[in-house]
Amino acid sequence: MSEWAEHNDPEVLDWNRVRSEIEHEDNLTNHRLTWLLTSQGFLFAAFALIFQASTKTDVKPDLVPFYQYVLSGAAITGIISSAFIWFHLREAEIQLRVIDEW
Repeated sequence: MSEWAEHNDPEVLDWNRVRSEIEHEDNLTNHRLTWLLTSQGFLFAAFALIFQASTKTDVKPDLVPFYQYVLSGAAITGIISSAFIWFHLREAEIQLRVIDEW
């Protein structure tokens, strides 16, 4: 009778493969959430600083449209980056479901 070896057992090999894939997807999810929080924090800080500068009483009237465009650009950038990262987080969730079903 041969001795049991982990590297020869197909169930253990499959389990190791699945575990490795789950760890990989979790790692990607962690990175994507970090990117999301970092980018949104940066954009929020920029938005707040620009908004504060635009509400000062000594702002030249010809700069008001510039501030509005920059604030709109920051908001749109936040929406687009959130949608982009959400899409990738959704793909990771789908991949985890596929792994779970396998």
